Amino acid sequence: MAPKRLIAKTSFPRIEIESFLGNWWDQQMKSALKRSDDKAKTVFCIQPEMSSQEAVKVLLGLTELLGYEPTKKVIRRGGYQNRAQFILDMTSRIEAEFSHVHGFGPNSVANASTKASTHAQI
Repeated sequence: MAPKRLIAKTSFPRIEIESFLGNWWDQQMKSALKRSDDKAKTVFCIQPEMSSQEAVKVLLGLTELLGYEPTKKVIRRGGYQNRAQFILDMTSRIEAEFSHVHGFGPNSVANASTKASTHAQI
């Protein structure tokens, strides 16, 4: 079987990313280890609901949607307190990285080469 070919994206797939992140979060929270009615009485109440180490696992699933594997830089240090924070923060960080990778942002690789050639012409 031939490996899947990744297709370069030209626009950020926000709806698909948010949906994927929400579904992924829900799956992770179904774990029996995550369920605890006594969290308020323990040290676990001060920890994030999902640590940054746990969140690393989501990166592989995003590869097909983005056309590349996002870096660990898109994960918030310290983790996430809730589902909404996870989706909002991850989506915005992934979008910034996506723009950089695909040459849409002011500091992107494509814009840097354009600026260099413009300066060379002056």
